[in-house]
Amino acid sequence: MRIALSAMAVCCALAVTGCTTPPVARPHSDAPKPTPTTTTAPVFSDPRDRIGESCAVLAAVDTELQNATLQHAKGALSDAQFVAIVNTAPTTLQMLKMLVSHGLESDVGALLADTTITPPAVSGETFDPWGEPFRGDMLHAVSSCSQNGTPMGVLIPGNG
Repeated sequence: MRIALSAMAVCCALAVTGCTTPPVARPHSDAPKPTPTTTTAPVFSDPRDRIGESCAVLAAVDTELQNATLQHAKGALSDAQFVAIVNTAPTTLQMLKMLVSHGLESDVGALLADTTITPPAVSGETFDPWGEPFRGDMLHAVSSCSQNGTPMGVLIPGNG
């Protein structure tokens, strides 16, 4: 009987000890694995979309130049502030030209070339945004955008 009681005590001890020991974590083999995601800019295949993309960028450039000119004329922008805004235009045009999917290649190329040949009107400018041929080529781009059905507009601060 002693052997039976001893065996029973050992079994109870093992059962109690087994119940108090935390379970070992086992990895789930069916756990979902993270899927790598990539974000890429859309590449437009329709020429109208590519032209529309360029029109949007050119509208932003023209808006910045026109608003800077208005604010500079009012005295709200110093010469240095005005020059800083004007001098971003060639960089933006160069970035647009580098896009594989952009439209209006000849208009963008002409505007970019104009920024190297149009003499500055304010000290520090890389070009005069109101000089010819830049203004003429920008008007040509506006016309091209309208013909594409993606007209360019200029947003004036405070006018909606």
